[in-house]
Amino acid sequence: MELSRSEYPAMLVSAGKERRRVEETYVQGLKKLAKRQPPDEASDLGVFQVPWQKIVGSTESLASSHLILAQKIEADIERPLREFTTKSRDMQAMSTIQGNLAAMAKEVESAQDKAEKLKKKGTKAPAAKVADATAGVENATSQWDSQAPYVFERLQSVDESRLNHLRDLLTQFQTHEVDQVERNRIIAEECLNVILNVEIADEIKNFAAKTVSGKPKVERQRSRSTLSPPTSSLVTDETASQISGGSGGTSTAGQSRSGRARRWGNEAVLRGTDTASQVTRPALIGLVA
Repeated sequence: MELSRSEYPAMLVSAGKERRRVEETYVQGLKKLAKRQPPDEASDLGVFQVPWQKIVGSTESLASSHLILAQKIEADIERPLREFTTKSRDMQAMSTIQGNLAAMAKEVESAQDKAEKLKKKGTKAPAAKVADATAGVENATSQWDSQAPYVFERLQSVDESRLNHLRDLLTQFQTHEVDQVERNRIIAEECLNVILNVEIADEIKNFAAKTVSGKPKVERQRSRSTLSPPTSSLVTDETASQISGGSGGTSTAGQSRSGRARRWGNEAVLRGTDTASQVTRPALIGLVA
């Protein structure tokens, strides 16, 4: 639908008012959201305590940013649009200019109508009246030709001033939009940096420290058998020979007993028992003896 020029300011005023109301409603919602707390005030958020506080603070900052935009719309957009017709001298003179232009146009039209009527009568029309009508047309046309360009120039100037005013207001509105986007970007960036600095390892350390806090420290005692290496569990040929030599034995019986002892000790090791570790040199000497 094509809009007349007079409808542009009213349309912008209405749009600005609706946008301001939307921003104010959004501000109220953000402030209400910023007042929300964790399910339990005593809840321990751990390493997320600082990010949570930053998120809450950023919500309040975001509400302030949109409130600034709403205030700027009212002060810099709505009010200048409503007051333009009353504060602009050119706009106040518009009614006078239009009245003068309409009066000149009516005079030309009346003079032309009068002359046309006399022309239709032809020779019956009095010559004096025809001359007066012709002179009236010439005078009205001359007045129109001399004043109408100036009037149209004034109208063009006023129209340009009004359009420039509308353009400036729209530019100002978009500037406020850009400023708000920049403020919101800074708020979001600060919040993001805090979240990215969260260290999960710190949460694990804090949890472990709180878990063992106030509890006695219990040291695990290891068995002596695991701390000290076991005694020799294998009877080597050298030991067996020493045993045999100690018994002075070259006798067949001594060698036989020495071989049995050696086999007995090795079998004990293979069975995984501690018997071989209990075989000491005196015991073997006793067996050989």
